[in-house]
Amino acid sequence: MMLIPLIPFGLAFAGLHPAVGLALAAESLNPQALGISVQLTAIAMLTGAATAFLMGPYNATAGMMSALTGQSSYRISNWNAPFTAAYLLLSMLLLLILKKVG
Repeated sequence: MMLIPLIPFGLAFAGLHPAVGLALAAESLNPQALGISVQLTAIAMLTGAATAFLMGPYNATAGMMSALTGQSSYRISNWNAPFTAAYLLLSMLLLLILKKVG
């Protein structure tokens, strides 16, 4: 469950758009086989997509900022790294709490 948000996040760094990575990962996962609810899987996947939009080096915002500042898009995306890491850790904690409660 904790690794599910990392799938779209990792695919964003491999060059896929976060929406495409989300669709591919969502189609390949079977929540019943994993023993988790469909709702928790959806929250985990959307969390991963949000982090991919925040820190993915290939999105339009990073490209535009890269052109404006003269920095590489990887450097621009690294500026969001502390917030993205905190968001990802807190959302993983929330997923664990929701799994225990529900």
